[in-house]
Amino acid sequence: TMDELEIDDYNVIDEYAANHIAFFLVWIIQNGFYTADAPEDILEAVDAVKNENMTGTEFLMQYCDGVLSREDLSPEIYGFADFYYDPDYLNAYTSFVENDLQKTVPGIGFSWEEYHQFQHIIDSAYKMYLKR
Repeated sequence: TMDELEIDDYNVIDEYAANHIAFFLVWIIQNGFYTADAPEDILEAVDAVKNENMTGTEFLMQYCDGVLSREDLSPEIYGFADFYYDPDYLNAYTSFVENDLQKTVPGIGFSWEEYHQFQHIIDSAYKMYLKR
C-alpha cells in the first residue's frame, strides 16, 4: 500500500505549485503595488516581504489563502497585471526555470536568490508596458 501524504507533504506541494505566483507577488510588494487598504497585520507582513524576512510563498499562503487577487493590488498596477500576467509572465517564468535554472516548474520552492535572478525580467516587462 502507498503511504498517506502527511500535512507537511501537502504544504511542500502547495509551496511548489504557488512559486510562480509568489515571485510575481514579491515583485508587486517590493515595487510598492500592494494595496494600501490592507489591515495593519497584513501591512506588517508586507514590510517583512519588502525586507526579505518573509518569503513570497509564506505571505501568499498566510495572508492571501494561496491566491493573488485584484483586491491585493493597488489600482495603478491593474493594467500591467491584466496585460502581462497571462500568458507573458507565465511563459517568462517557465522559460527562466527550465532554461536558466535547468529545473522543472513544479519542482522548485521559493528562493530569494532565484527571485533576484528573475525580477529583472518583470522589471523589463513593466518598463516596456509603460512605454507602449
